[in-house]
This record gives sequence, C-alpha cells and structure tokens, in this order.
Amino acid sequence: MENIERFKAVAGFETVDYVPIFGFPGAPGMSGGCMKKTHDRLVATGMPASVDGCFSLGGVRSVESWQRYWGVTGPIGPGFRLAQGVEGFKTTRRIEDGYEIIESENGAVTRQVVDNDITYSMPDFVVYPVRDRDSWEFYKRRMTPAGIMPADEMEENCKRLDQAALHKCRQHLWASAQPDGNRVGQCHALRRSGLGP
Repeated sequence: MENIERFKAVAGFETVDYVPIFGFPGAPGMSGGCMKKTHDRLVATGMPASVDGCFSLGGVRSVESWQRYWGVTGPIGPGFRLAQGVEGFKTTRRIEDGYEIIESENGAVTRQVVDNDITYSMPDFVVYPVRDRDSWEFYKRRMTPAGIMPADEMEENCKRLDQAALHKCRQHLWASAQPDGNRVGQCHALRRSGLGP
C-alpha cells in the first residue's frame, strides 16, 4: 500500500498492511526521518543502511524506506499553498568561539552548534527578530504574503484532491452514528461528560 491508500483504508475502517503512526504538518515526529548523526548511529547499531530518511535542515530527502521500516506515515497535505509571495529575510553566517552565528537583516542574531543542519540543537537567540514596534512592522511587512493563489489556479489544484475518500469517510461516520451502533455519539458524550457541568 502507498501512504494515501493506507490513510484512506484507516479512515474507512478497512484492513491495512500495517497501522501507521501518523506525523502531522509542522510536527512529523518519527515520520520525517532523522538527522545524519542519528542515522549513522542507527545504522551502526543494526538498522539496514538501505533505510533512507537521513536529512539536514531544509534539505530534500527520501523517507519512503524509513517510513516502511519504522511503520510511520508522514503528513499528507494537498500539495499546494494558498499564500504566495512572502519575501523573508537574508542571513549571513560565521563561526565564532566554536559556534555558528547567524545574523538576519531583521536584526536577529542566533547562536547554534556548528553542523546544526545535521545535528539539530535549538538555536539560542542572542537578539530577537521583534524587539520594538519598528522591528515588528518590518517583520510583519516581510512575512505577510503578497497575495493568495488566483481562484482558477485554486480550483485546478483542488480538482486533484480525491473527494471520494472524504465522501466514504462521511458515509461511515454517519452509519456509525445511527442507533444500532452509536459510536460517534458515545465518543461525544464521553468527552462532554469529562468537561463538567
């Protein structure tokens, strides 16, 4: 099964080749692979070297063999973004006292371990990007999308999405909410009862 087939099967309460652990956009967890040093350590301790998923921050990687090996599924999104034209910020990097210093044109300065792209440790903000009203206005101007995707392009992108899976899921939820198997209603009642009066 492919990820989308597996997701549709799980959503439709059908049999799958394995029940995946789902990653979410912005928080892929185990589904997104691992940093190079972790990958090297896993291979050294028994994971087959053929299992990909090794990445550096901002790098492109293949995670299919990783996801199959660990039984995880990455975030599944529509494959397009509505917001367009965010300018962002240019940065410069230098090594100083054993750390990599990153200076942004917005005034932010961060300090991080050398080779952070393959290790990852949370950077230390020496100077934050937003410090006062002026820096906020500059940050907001550079990070606000210039526009949204034109309606005809949105429509074309949406046509690619498979509405059949959504329809099937709705049908199943509706059927399970009927008096003969009121599972959806029971879930709501249990959640609501935990909220108190």
